[in-house]
Amino acid sequence: GGRGKTTLVKKVYDDDEVKKHFKPRAWITVSQSFRVEDLLKDIIHKLFDAIRRPVPEGVHDKNSNELKAIIKKFLQKRRYLIVLDDVW
Repeated sequence: GGRGKTTLVKKVYDDDEVKKHFKPRAWITVSQSFRVEDLLKDIIHKLFDAIRRPVPEGVHDKNSNELKAIIKKFLQKRRYLIVLDDVW
């Protein structure tokens, strides 16, 4: 820690050219102790928010495989940028 990795990536993430090139973009902060389902739901929410679309109904009741399938379908044929910050 403390090497400036997040600062550097944040500058790239917020760059106007990067914003034009990647739609959607999502910045996900991963806690030291996380549940996979919660992380996947966070990714889904951020991705759908990025394109101003409603999150699919029933997301909160889905298991990790179903959540992964939603993310995979969403990302197909899109140019996207997802940053996972603070991964331990």
